[in-house]
Amino acid sequence: MLSKLTAKITKTRLNIPLVFLLSVIPDVDLLIPFVEHRGPFHSILLTVVVFVPFFVKYRKRASPYFAALIQHLLIGDYVAGGGIQLLWPLTSQPYGLDVGIESPISIALEWAIFLVSAVIMIKTKDIYKLPQPNPSNLILGVPTFTVLLPTFLAFPLHVPLALVPPHILYLGIFLISLSKYSQLAIAKSMHKKQKEKPT
Repeated sequence: MLSKLTAKITKTRLNIPLVFLLSVIPDVDLLIPFVEHRGPFHSILLTVVVFVPFFVKYRKRASPYFAALIQHLLIGDYVAGGGIQLLWPLTSQPYGLDVGIESPISIALEWAIFLVSAVIMIKTKDIYKLPQPNPSNLILGVPTFTVLLPTFLAFPLHVPLALVPPHILYLGIFLISLSKYSQLAIAKSMHKKQKEKPT
C-alpha cells in the first residue's frame, strides 16, 4: 500500500515481486536459527542504514521499496505484532502496541491491509502482471516460504485460522508466478538444446 502510494508520488515504476520481497524480508528471521523473531531484522535503524546506498544510487526511486519495508515494521509488527526491537542495536527493548497476533484487533488490521492491497492490485492491474513470465518472479520464493511455513506447518509461529484465507491467496499468487517463469525458463532451455543438436 505505502509503496504504491510512494511510487505514484515519486513517479517510479514498481517491480511488484521486489515490493513483495521487501515487505516480508524482516520475517526471514523466522528461517534463521538463533536469530530472534522481531529482533534485529525489524529494526528501523538497521533498515535506514541498509537503504542509504540505495538512496544514494537510485535517489527517490528507492523510496517505494523503503516504504515496503517500513510498512511491515510500523503498520504490521509495531501495531499488531506485540512489539519489535525498533531501535536495535541501540537497545533490544521491544516497542509496539500490546496487541497479540491472535487478538481481534490484529486480525481485523491484517484483513484490512489484505483487502486494501487486493483492491489496489486489481485496480492497477498488477494482479494480472504477476503471473506473466518474468525473471524477477524468482524472488517470490522468499515470500512464499515466509507465508507457507507459518500457515501450514505453524513454524515457527501459529497463524490464526481467521488469517489462513489471505495467506492461501497470496501463496497461490506467488506459486503461479513462480511456475509461469519456471515453465518459460524450461521451454527456453529445451529450445536452446534443440538448436545446439547437430543435424
